[in-house]
Order: sequence, then C-alpha cells, then structure tokens
Amino acid sequence: MTYGSPSFKDAIERLLQSGVDEIGLIPLFPHAAMATTGACIAHVKKAINHRATLRVIPPFYAEPAFIHPLAKSLKNVDEHILFSYHGLPMHHIKKMPAPDYRVQCMETTQAIVAEAGISKAHYSVAFQSRLGRTKWMKPYTDERLRQLPAEGKKRLVVICPSFFCDGLETLEEIEIRGKKIFMSAGGESFRMIPCLNDSPAAVQCLETLMAHAANWPIYS
Repeated sequence: MTYGSPSFKDAIERLLQSGVDEIGLIPLFPHAAMATTGACIAHVKKAINHRATLRVIPPFYAEPAFIHPLAKSLKNVDEHILFSYHGLPMHHIKKMPAPDYRVQCMETTQAIVAEAGISKAHYSVAFQSRLGRTKWMKPYTDERLRQLPAEGKKRLVVICPSFFCDGLETLEEIEIRGKKIFMSAGGESFRMIPCLNDSPAAVQCLETLMAHAANWPIYS
C-alpha cells in the first residue's frame, strides 16, 4: 500500500532479498493520474533505488477483461445509471499527455454502455472527491445527486469505475453520504454496484493484465 501496511518499501525489500532483478507494477487504478498511478510509481521507484528494473502496466481503462464484468453488472438495469469517477484538479488535467484523464474516463464509460446496451438517455457521468477551492473536473457527483430527482430520475444506480476495489470513496462518500444527498433531494431508490474487489472477475482481469508484463514500458 502507498500509505498503509503492508508497505511498498517492505514488499520491495522482500523481492530484492529473494534475488528478483525485474519488478512489474500494477497500480490498481485503471486510469492514469498524477495523484494515483503517478504516486504509486514514485513510491516504488524510490524503494527500488535503481536496484532492479521496474516495469509499469499502461493504463487499462479500456481493457476488455476490466470492461466486461462492469458491463455485465449493468445489464438489465432499469434505473438511471450514474458513472461516478474520482475527480482531479483541472491543472492536473492540463499537464497530462493525451489521452488525458477525462478522455480515459469517457472511453471507459463508452465501452461499458456499448457492451451493456445502455442508451444515452439512461446514464450520466460525474466526478467525485473534490477538495479545496481550486477548480476540479465537472460535473460534480454531489451536485448531480441533488439534481437528478428533479429531472425525473428518482431511481438510481451508481457505479465507480475509477476504483478497482471499494474504499472510503465508494462505501462512505457515495453509498452513505451520496445516498443521503440523493434521497433527501426526492430520490426513491439508490443502490451501488460493487467494485471488482476480490471477485473471480477481478482475478481474471489481473491474470489477463499480467500475461503481457514482459511488454510493459520500463521506468528508469
């Protein structure tokens, strides 16, 4: 973990002590961003300290093994669907090479709705977890949760494809606080689609991703 236990540093040391000279890194974020994948890479590079080769998986936001189980979870859903992605400050977006974070999120959305057969009228996209006064990506999830009931979308399903595993930003920010916002604004029903977590589909996704590890780019 970047900020928890077991730590990157301890895991890297165990690998190096066992004789490993090449390490593959999979930050569990499908979309590339300075605050997520960038932070993971920086921590691992520091821990390795040039003692092994580091390969890092490219962003996997459009990988079929990631898209398929999410699309499957939305098939036959008759509520309105809100895709809620982790937001970023706009100045982060401007520093990113193409395709930037917003484009990656939209490509994930389009891949999921295409496979699940969801029409444009039945889903929305928003961005959560903003902090401070700087400009963040819009529309904001909390604002959309307040607006949707007034638009006649009173039965809602929320999915958070920027997270591979559930955490505070899904279980507390969306499933607890987000539900309260939506229901207080006139919503009638609210439910979350779980992240992949430790499901068989998650294991299959990781297995598929790791099969190409020898081709991942090297970070010096």
